[in-house]
Amino acid sequence: METNRRERRRHLLSERAREATPAIVDEAEFIENKCSPNAKRFSQRVENTNIDIWIDKHYHIRSHLGDEYGKRDGIEPEKVREIVEEAIRHLIVYSGIVKNFTFLNYRHAKGQRALRVVCQKEYDGNKTNVTIEAHLTNLNEIEITIVTAIQKNDYQPSDGQYVIELLGGGNSTLLHFARNKLNEICDL
Repeated sequence: METNRRERRRHLLSERAREATPAIVDEAEFIENKCSPNAKRFSQRVENTNIDIWIDKHYHIRSHLGDEYGKRDGIEPEKVREIVEEAIRHLIVYSGIVKNFTFLNYRHAKGQRALRVVCQKEYDGNKTNVTIEAHLTNLNEIEITIVTAIQKNDYQPSDGQYVIELLGGGNSTLLHFARNKLNEICDL
């Protein structure tokens, strides 16, 4: 005997409805992370570091009064502060992922030259170069001094000095100047 029963239609969520419905996150589930195929979050916290930015008198004089060549263009305090603040985040990341790279001075010996980094950013075809010196003053405090700044496309750093080139869009390149050559170390 033949039945006239209709087969039940399955009601599936439309593609749009499925995309709009967030997945349920199971906090106890073991999932893949960067280290393990089977891990679950144990803890999460945000670390805060106080970063004090200072200006050296040398930079202040150059930016406000100029030098023997007159007032310098392209090194206005707001522009320089913006470059330094953008570079800090990148420098912290590079110091964690590039072996033997550090930008922080900590208890360096008196008479020993402190580490300095050149932060570069291009504006309208002109590179602004800002030399900074950073010191770790305590566990959650970094003191950064803007030593000098100059707008110059062919700026040559000191031998052994690092340069961070800010490329915009959250990207940067870490370079090292050695033997009169600028070598790319890493990029983000």
